[in-house]
Amino acid sequence: MKKKLLLTLTMLFALTMVLAACGDDKGSSEGGKDGKIKLLVAHNQASPDNPYQVGLLEFKKVVEEEEAAKKELESTEKFCREDSDYRSFGMVKYAKIMSFEESLELLSSLKFGLELGIIDEVKKFDYYELINIISDSNIEISYIKDKKATLDEIDFIRACVAREKILIDYAYL
Repeated sequence: MKKKLLLTLTMLFALTMVLAACGDDKGSSEGGKDGKIKLLVAHNQASPDNPYQVGLLEFKKVVEEEEAAKKELESTEKFCREDSDYRSFGMVKYAKIMSFEESLELLSSLKFGLELGIIDEVKKFDYYELINIISDSNIEISYIKDKKATLDEIDFIRACVAREKILIDYAYL
């Protein structure tokens, strides 16, 4: 009985220590002071030719290149980037029909503008989930159901669903 109690208390203590280690010294598990997320990866294969080490170094390089590209876009192409994002916003907000290909481009531009902080009239959204929701087959299954829809009907529903899912103050126009 004592062994069981001791084992239970030991496990409870270990669980408490593990959970306490999840946050920083202020009790938060969010990113650092600058809002960046710090990814710590540990493995015991530190030789330069180990596949894990090579993969992690490549991942680090890709992340650094993406961050550098974002900063360059923010500084050098800011005016053009804002124009493109606001055009996309206007198209999504006011378009009556939207093809699937057009929606891919517009939503991608909006997602990037949202990440750069250019557009704030858009809810945060999962791009891939939304693309799945507004695909032709999903629209027919979820919204039309009992009849065969025309392409214009599918494009109309796609435009409405996209607006509903991403615009903050969306009211049926």
